[in-house]
Amino acid sequence: MLAGKRILVAPLDWGLGHSARCVPIIQRLIESGAVPVIGADKGPLALLRAEFPELEHVRIPGVDVRYSRTSNQLWSMARQFPAMVRSVQAERALFDRLRGRLRLDAVISDQRFGLRSPELPSVLITHQVFPFTPFAQAALRKLNLRHIARFDRCWVMDEPQVPGLAGELSHCAALPKNARYRHLEPHGQA
Repeated sequence: MLAGKRILVAPLDWGLGHSARCVPIIQRLIESGAVPVIGADKGPLALLRAEFPELEHVRIPGVDVRYSRTSNQLWSMARQFPAMVRSVQAERALFDRLRGRLRLDAVISDQRFGLRSPELPSVLITHQVFPFTPFAQAALRKLNLRHIARFDRCWVMDEPQVPGLAGELSHCAALPKNARYRHLEPHGQA
């Protein structure tokens, strides 16, 4: 079913965690006969190129997130929120230009809301379905759920049983209709 399908796999570039959890997904795609194309930047691109040197890759820049030197990350993230919104818009514009050139059949986006298309099967990977914030939490969750709903599928990388690994980030109210828990077993078995 996936034989020969060109599938962009694009992790968020906030550290290496998102790209590391894409490794078993890319392995499964290869085992299924698909042709993964890596879309990342900086450290995540370096990690995935080292792991899969034979795969085609494309640079997809993200926003440079700066963490606070103090324990209060909230204000640091709040100040950067406009740049994060612009990053989603820039990803969408870049993806619209890239998808034809790369001859993509589908996209798997790890927490990159701008990398999707109504013309292609689009999957979002996340563990943050119900994010926390000390103010405007309902608005943030509504915005997040609206972004998730734009994808054909949402893979929530957590155990389905409460509390799972992410607690209330992935276990709260009912999951969106397009979301399913996906736990990757040892040795790449999904």
